[in-house]
Amino acid sequence: MEFVVATYLAYATACMFGAASIMQKKGRSGLAGLALGALLGVFGLLIAACLSDKKRDELRIAEINATAAMAEAAAASARAAARQLDAANDTKVCPRCAETVKAAALVCRYCRHEFTAEPA
Repeated sequence: MEFVVATYLAYATACMFGAASIMQKKGRSGLAGLALGALLGVFGLLIAACLSDKKRDELRIAEINATAAMAEAAAASARAAARQLDAANDTKVCPRCAETVKAAALVCRYCRHEFTAEPA
């Protein structure tokens, strides 16, 4: 009987510290790993091993945010260039559909919006 208890305690201790070690290497709480290993044994080890790496996830999020910021800056630059091109080409933007039409147009060819007559 003592052998069974000693074997179980060794098994539980190995699972606890194994799960805690895995969790800490992945940037997560070692205390949670201890609890996971103690409560679930070898299944706790498997769960700890399957969890994603928190540090890697944070780096991915930072990369995605940086890429989105760069894309937004490029889009803003493209919009500014389009506005300059519109001014140079004697065009205007329809307020209803946002399509570019000639400055002399009285009606938008896309949505039939009627422009107000501008005084000369």
